[in-house]
Amino acid sequence: MESLGKILRPGGVVIMHDFTYPGQRVFARMWDLYLLLLRTIGPCLYPAWKNAFEGLPSLVRETDWVERLLGLLAAGGFVEGTVETLFLGTSAIVSAKKR
Repeated sequence: MESLGKILRPGGVVIMHDFTYPGQRVFARMWDLYLLLLRTIGPCLYPAWKNAFEGLPSLVRETDWVERLLGLLAAGGFVEGTVETLFLGTSAIVSAKKR
């Protein structure tokens, strides 16, 4: 977060967006099926991305990036940290303002 603090002016906003794993069981199951489809079809369409398609399901299931990022931002002097969950909990936008 130190690097972000150096490039943003006071009041500047950092915004990050990435996949998350849905908390509701029905949406989690749909997400698992979608990721399986990506793992199956993705490498045929984009062979260079095979490793990404294979690793994405476990990465999405296991990551706690939202909570960790909010903690790092707060520790780095950012304020007003917010999380907006998108599309059935399959992704999130985290934003915060430089003090």
